[in-house]
Amino acid sequence: MALKARIQPLFATPLVIANLDDEELRSSLEASILAKRAEDPGVQRSNVGGWHSDLRIREWGGDPAKRLIDEAVALANAHTVRPAGVGDGQFSWRAEGWANVNESGAVNMRHVHGACYWSAVYYVRVDEGTGGELVLHDLRMPTLAMHAPSLRFKGVGPEREALVKPEVGALILFPAWLPHEVRAWRGDGMRISVAINISAIARVS
Repeated sequence: MALKARIQPLFATPLVIANLDDEELRSSLEASILAKRAEDPGVQRSNVGGWHSDLRIREWGGDPAKRLIDEAVALANAHTVRPAGVGDGQFSWRAEGWANVNESGAVNMRHVHGACYWSAVYYVRVDEGTGGELVLHDLRMPTLAMHAPSLRFKGVGPEREALVKPEVGALILFPAWLPHEVRAWRGDGMRISVAINISAIARVS
C-alpha cells in the first residue's frame, strides 16, 4: 500500500493565457501588418517560409500596436513580484515587438529570446487550417529522456513540451528563456501574430 503523500510543486514555469479579443484592435493591427509586409521584405530570424517584420512595430503599427504592447506589459506586471528583502531599487519594463505572417507550411524554428524577462505572443488572425501550435520546451528534460524516455512524473502537468493552440485574440505570456517554436500551419489563408519581448530595466530613484 502506497504511503499518503502530497505534491509540492517546485520551480514552476508560468504560462499565462489571457483573452484580448477586440475586433477593432485586431483589424487595425492586421491592416498595418499587411501594409508593412507589402513594402518591406522583412528580416530572417527563426522564421522559415514566413514573414518577420523589424522590431519597431510600436512605431509603424500606430496606436493599436502601442495599446497591445501596453496590455502585454500590464499582464507582465500582474504576474511579477519582487520578493521581500531582495533588492531595494525600482525597475520598469522596456518592450519591443514585431509581426509574424505565416502562410501554409511556414514555421518558426526553436529558439529563446535573450536579454529579456517575459515574452508574449498575440494572435491577430488565424484562418481555417491545422497546426501552427506554439510549442514550449522544458529545459530539464534531456537527461530524464535519455534515461527513461517512456516515463512521466504523475500529476505535474506537461513534460518535455507543452502545446498552445493558436486562437484569435489570445495573448500568451511566458518566460523569455523558455525554448519555443511554432509548428507548420496548413491552410489556405494565413496566421498573423505579434510577438513582444519585455525586459526589466533598473530605475534610479
